[in-house]
Amino acid sequence: MIQQRRTPQAAREKQLGYHLATARDEDTCIFRAWDCAGATNRDHRQGRDAFNTVASNLQVLCVKHHAWKHANTDEAVALGHTVPMNVRPDMYPVRRWRRVGVVWKSGWVLFDDEGGITWISEREAAERLALEYPGMRWSDVKAAS
Repeated sequence: MIQQRRTPQAAREKQLGYHLATARDEDTCIFRAWDCAGATNRDHRQGRDAFNTVASNLQVLCVKHHAWKHANTDEAVALGHTVPMNVRPDMYPVRRWRRVGVVWKSGWVLFDDEGGITWISEREAAERLALEYPGMRWSDVKAAS
């Protein structure tokens, strides 16, 4: 069977993906940690190619956490900051922080390509990770959280 050729994204489509992700993450590292350091980067959760600069595949990270992600691949996959190549980023949950009243709490979300966020339970995140990444176990998710 011959696969249909995909058309690479135009520059304006990529710019829109970067813009939507930056707005969604408020141009702030999604770790929202006290130790965030350096400027922010728009990071591809799944390896960058000519087709995937879309909001669901982008996240804002500070320089420190961007370096951490690349140095700690297994943990980054367990937390959703890195998405395996055979998985759709919009179906792969990521752990991030949100304000609840006056405090910040971490939780699991799905990103969409329009710059939106859907909060999901820890159990749903674990089930999605196990489904999308068969090597993932609930204990891997709990340990990385």
